[in-house]
Amino acid sequence: MRTLLALLIGAPLALAAMILGSGALATLLIAQRAAWEFPSQGPFIPVEGGRLAAIEAGDPTPGRPAVILVHGA
Repeated sequence: MRTLLALLIGAPLALAAMILGSGALATLLIAQRAAWEFPSQGPFIPVEGGRLAAIEAGDPTPGRPAVILVHGA
């Protein structure tokens, strides 16, 4: 009885752990591949614990605001 109960509880937990683990590994591999193919471009803004890449875009005429895109790098 105790073995059957352990199997009924343990098997779904082990399956869920394998699914979550494989999803985490896939996310890591996809993020690394994207980082290799599209490296961060500067200028960089130093922040505590890392840096942020800032990309300025927009119309350079005076009086018009520029768009600044910031992402973690």
